[in-house]
Formats: sequence, structure tokens, C-alpha cells
Amino acid sequence: MIELEQTADGSYTLFVPELNEHYHSVKGALTESEHIFINMGMKHHPSSTLRILEIGFGTGLNAFLTLLEADNSKRQVHYTTIERYPVSNDIVHQLAYPEQICPERSNDFYALHNSAWNTDISLTPYFTLHKVEGDFTNYKFQGAFDLIYFDAFAPEKQPEMWSQELFNTLYASLNSGGILTTYCAKGVIRRMLQTAGFTVERLPVLRRFRRPRDVRHGGSFRSAGIFRRCRALEQSLGHRVRPRKRQCVRRVLQRGGDHKRRCLHHVAHILKPYACASDPPAQRCEDRLLRRCACDLRHNRHSKAGHLHR
Repeated sequence: MIELEQTADGSYTLFVPELNEHYHSVKGALTESEHIFINMGMKHHPSSTLRILEIGFGTGLNAFLTLLEADNSKRQVHYTTIERYPVSNDIVHQLAYPEQICPERSNDFYALHNSAWNTDISLTPYFTLHKVEGDFTNYKFQGAFDLIYFDAFAPEKQPEMWSQELFNTLYASLNSGGILTTYCAKGVIRRMLQTAGFTVERLPVLRRFRRPRDVRHGGSFRSAGIFRRCRALEQSLGHRVRPRKRQCVRRVLQRGGDHKRRCLHHVAHILKPYACASDPPAQRCEDRLLRRCACDLRHNRHSKAGHLHR
């Protein structure tokens, strides 16, 4: 039986005991959807008209946020979504997403769930919905898409949804320059996507997401501490570091996501020659930095949210 559960940002998600899996991140259902699918998916695509495919309609949160963004940006969106196990109306009302996001548009949210299946429904002047009730693994795609929201359950829970054959099909269904965005980019999944033809990119990570959906987005509270130590070290040694070296360090620190972690050793080695025995606090800070860098690189090679370009 599906259970309702409140997440860290106040929004609700659903928990499936049989799979031991949540529909969204317990760190924030609304925050996760906005970051991965709207900010890094829909807003990232330059086209003024979009054909979007969603794998996993679920609670309708991604569709509702897309509808609101389509109206706000005045972009024409045709939204196809596939769901094998629709959520009941009772649970939909308990989720209360409109009350938290946009109360005056609550009718649009419930219309997403009440609309007929397998037919185009125009919900607003900018948003057309086409819901498909069925199994994505057997679905025959009609037409091509500009953007795919891949929001299936985690690979450990639904391995049949994360196969090479299906990724090949998704790649073939995208227009040139199309994007697939997903919360999961584990190593094995990234390699399958690259084999299909996608160019994989890493996205900026929300630090609050440590282990969304039991699949890590990347980044951690520990790595944030490393960056602070790095800045402290740069500041403590700044008067002895050449300007170009300081500029190099700042550039590294200002870059986002995985690039920071890859460059932490580089930053430490840039500053290392400027530490001396007469500056024990700085030396201790550097030693801690080097140890934490090594630990982070060894133990935090986990997945990140990402979007993938055709």
C-alpha cells in the first residue's frame, strides 16, 4: 500500500513499501523536480516550442511545474507522459501540491490527473497533455521529442527500465539537439547512455541532496567543508602567493559541481610551496585539506543528476 510522506522542503512524496522506494527525494520533492526537470531541463532547452516525453507520470508534479513554466514563459509545450500504475484520486488530493506551489492553479493540477488517456487534451493555451497508460518498455513512440524527463524508479528497483535497448530507443526518438534529463547518472547508466549516442554532462548539484531516492546526486556535506578549507588556506597564504597563482585558485573554486572535486588536489599543490614551518595553522590546514581531498576522491565517486545531449 502506498504511503504519504512529507519531505524536507515541506512538500509530500509517496513511499512504496514493496519496493522500499520513494517517488521523489526525501530531501525535497518539489525542490528536486524544479532543479532537475525544470531548471536544468525545460529552461535549458532553447526552443520556443517543445515536445516533451516524461517516463513516469507518477504524482503529476513534473507535469504541473512544466505547465506553470509553459504559461509563464509563453512557450508551446506538447507533453506526453507514460504511467503504468496511475495514482488514485484520493492520494492525489492528499499530496496537496497546488496549495504549496500555486493555489490559484489547483484546477489545472487536478485536470492533469482527470484528463482522458491516450488522447491530446489542451489544458491551457500553451500546454497540451497526452497521457499514455501502459508499460514504457513496450511503448511504440509516435513522432520525435525535444526533451525527455526520465523519472523512473531507481535502477536497483526497476532494472528493466534502465536497459541499453531502451536508451537506444530514446536516443532515436529525440530531435537533433534534444536533451534527456534524469536524477540518476550512475557509472553503469552513464556508460549505457554514451553507448546509445548521448553526450553526458554533469549538472550543478544542490548540496541539500545527499542521497535522493537512494541514488546519490553527487556532492555531499563533507565536500562543502573541503571547499571552505581550501578558501581558508588560500586566504592564509595569500600574501605569499603570486597573483597569477591566486587567480588560478579562485577560478577553480568558482567553478561548480564535479570540476571542483577533480581540481582539489591541484589547488592544494598550487598552494603547498607557500606553506612553511613558521605557519603551523596553515600547514595543518593544508594537511587536512590533502587528506580530505584524497578521502573525497576515493569514497565519493557517486552519481549525479545530469542532462544528456543528443
